[in-house]
Amino acid sequence: MDLSQSLILKMIGKVLNIIKDLEKEGMAMGAVTQEMGFAREVGDRVLFMDGCIVVENDTSLEIFFNVWNERIVSSFSKVCDAVFNLIFLF
Repeated sequence: MDLSQSLILKMIGKVLNIIKDLEKEGMAMGAVTQEMGFAREVGDRVLFMDGCIVVENDTSLEIFFNVWNERIVSSFSKVCDAVFNLIFLF
């Protein structure tokens, strides 16, 4: 990993920490992320989209721990894939 990649990862980490702090303070927000762990940790409500179509809209707990939709299960198994669906946090 070169210096620029390291700096980018540090910046991403800082931004995620700021969002977590705002969430702890009770601020309402919406976000789009590919970071599944972050979505699970911070999101109260999650919209899972595939091809600009909402395929799941539920609580974070239901989306991540009671998954029934094949498309979501498939995406979870490809977390390291470069191409990923968008997750909306509310």
